[in-house]
Amino acid sequence: MLDLSKVKTIRMSIFQPRLRSEPIDPEWTCDMTWLFRFAEDAKIAIAKCEQARINSDPVYDEAQWEKEYLKPSEKGCQWCKAKSKCPALARELVEQVLAPVTTDGLDNLDAITESDGDGSELILPIKQAIANLPNVNFKTLARMYAVKGLFNDWIDAVESRMLSEMLAGHKSGKWKLIKGQQGNRAWQDADEAEQAMKAMKLKVDEMYDKKVISPTNAEKLLKKRPKLWSKLQPLISRSEGKIKVAPMNAKGESLDPYGEALAALPILTIEHHLGLVALPGEVLEYKLEDLA
Repeated sequence: MLDLSKVKTIRMSIFQPRLRSEPIDPEWTCDMTWLFRFAEDAKIAIAKCEQARINSDPVYDEAQWEKEYLKPSEKGCQWCKAKSKCPALARELVEQVLAPVTTDGLDNLDAITESDGDGSELILPIKQAIANLPNVNFKTLARMYAVKGLFNDWIDAVESRMLSEMLAGHKSGKWKLIKGQQGNRAWQDADEAEQAMKAMKLKVDEMYDKKVISPTNAEKLLKKRPKLWSKLQPLISRSEGKIKVAPMNAKGESLDPYGEALAALPILTIEHHLGLVALPGEVLEYKLEDLA
C-alpha cells in the first residue's frame, strides 16, 4: 500500500489520443497539500450541486433557488450544458451589456428578459447600448468587458441549442435550416488518383506539391538531436504578439504603453525652453544680435 506521508509532489499528464494536437501544457505538478485542499473544495461543490438538485422541486421558491444556486461566471459556465436556457446567465449578460442605455441601468429589464416575444424587443436597447458606448466611463466599460468571454460562450450555446431544437422538428416563422457551403474538395482515394495521373503521363512536378516543413515540425523531428536543431533556430522568425486586454492573473508581462511613451520623451529644462539647448535631432541657429 502506498505511504502518502512519503509523497511530496504529484505530476499529472494530459493524454487525449482523439485530439490531433497536443495540449500547450501537457504536464502539471502540485504538492500534496494543494491536492487535498482541492479534494475538500470539490466535495463541498458536489454537495452544493446535490442540494440544488434536491431543492429544485417545484414546491421550492423558484426566485430564491436561482439566487442561491445560479452563479454565472466564465469559468463556471464554460462546460455547463444548461447555459443556453439559464435565466441567471441571461439576466447577467443583458444587465452587463445593456446597463449603459440609461444612467441608472435598464428600467424595463424584467420585461425584456421575461418577454415571450420574438426577440424584436431586444433590438432597440442593444442598438442604443452600442451607440452609447463612446459615452460610457472606463469603469463601466471594464465591467462590460469582463463578461465578453461568457457572452460569446452563451451565444454559442444558444446557437447550438437552436440547431438541435430545429433538427428535432421545431419550426420558426423567421428561421429555417439550410446546408452551408460545401467543404474543400478531396480525393476519395488518393492512391487511385495518383495512378490515374501517372497514366496521363503527368510530370512529377505537376502531380506533387512540395514544401519545407514548419519550425514546429522540425523541432519535433530533431527533438533528440539538439545540436542539429540549434543550427536551425537562427533561421526562424516570429511576428510579435498583438497587444490585447487580459485578466490580471493571466500569463505575460503587464504593459504600460503610456508610461513607455512618456519615458521616451526628452527631459526638458529651462535651457530648452529658452532655446539655449537643442532638443534631440534639432539644430539651433542664432543671429548675432540674439547673443549680444
